[in-house]
Amino acid sequence: QRLAQEVTGAFSNFELSTVQRLGDYLSGLMGNRVDFQGIIDSFFDEVRESIFEIAPNVIGSIMELVLGLFIMFFVMYYAFRDGEHILLRIKQMLPLEISLKEKLFHEVRTVTQGVLYGQVMTAVIQGSVATLGFVIFRIDDWIFWGAIMMVLAFLPVFGTPIIWVPAAVDKISQN
Repeated sequence: QRLAQEVTGAFSNFELSTVQRLGDYLSGLMGNRVDFQGIIDSFFDEVRESIFEIAPNVIGSIMELVLGLFIMFFVMYYAFRDGEHILLRIKQMLPLEISLKEKLFHEVRTVTQGVLYGQVMTAVIQGSVATLGFVIFRIDDWIFWGAIMMVLAFLPVFGTPIIWVPAAVDKISQN
């Protein structure tokens, strides 16, 4: 229930004053007034122009994406439905001794399971540690952001920083 309450309040807590506080903080570091809002506005103007420039390429690649998703779901459907039969056929077609085939398929299954369990455990640990950090540093809606970090931990490199970098900047700008 608390998670649901934090979800509704998470986006209402982020105000424009955060941008102003960050601008004031940067101004204090640099010694002169920084028009942080103007910088952000010009950045978004450039992003808007860039979007109009790349829009034809994006629209052109939508069909590739749709086709790729269709093929992926088509293959997944038959893999889930007839997976054991497909594996049996692959085992029969491999030009290896039976004992080697069994070792190969056992190793593939073991490695795949290890990778999946490792990903899940890493996501749970990253989300839990982040949630603990959010509690320690008194970040609002800490349960919500911790749960989001568990999900985003599956994205390599940029997953968790999407949450903790803005939280750190907001906390620094408040001090």
